[in-house]
Amino acid sequence: MRAALPDLALYGDRSVIVPGRPAGSLLTATVRRVTDAKADALYADVHATAHTAPTGPDAVDGPSLALTVADHTYQLPIWNDELSDFRGRVDPSRWPANVLSGPTRPYRASRLAVFARPWPDASTETRPWLLANPSTGTETPEGTCTILTGARLTRAERLATEAGPGVVWTYAGTRLQLTLRPLLPHERGCEDLDATG
Repeated sequence: MRAALPDLALYGDRSVIVPGRPAGSLLTATVRRVTDAKADALYADVHATAHTAPTGPDAVDGPSLALTVADHTYQLPIWNDELSDFRGRVDPSRWPANVLSGPTRPYRASRLAVFARPWPDASTETRPWLLANPSTGTETPEGTCTILTGARLTRAERLATEAGPGVVWTYAGTRLQLTLRPLLPHERGCEDLDATG
């Protein structure tokens, strides 16, 4: 499961979404458009990387890279130097200004995933979670996942931002670590966050 946002998401309208700075427990993202040529080059790079990953036994113990092209996700072994090179190529902060189109804007999601995990340290200062129980939902390796929309999404974003970083939450006496992750345009629910899909 991906409680974290992907390093880059490219869509058919040439919009590129990348992670921003966390706001307390809330993960954030920014969005901007790129030129047609840059979008084509990014897609070609990702496609080529997905189809030229090493397959030998030495690659098994190395790092892996999750790439989603169209509706297929590849979990690829990749050499450290190649991974570093690839991340450099898809990092918008390294792109020349002439491949960008329009300003960078905050990404506003219509759905928000809340990942809840028990917090064992009873001495940690907490804040109350004032929405529905985040521990009832889809069980994942990252914690229990629930989806918020509408007014509950807005309220959750405000709670997380006001609380600041590293806060531990309580709901009905249970201590929880929460990660709030905006869903990307192609994601509808917790099941869409399966990194091995």
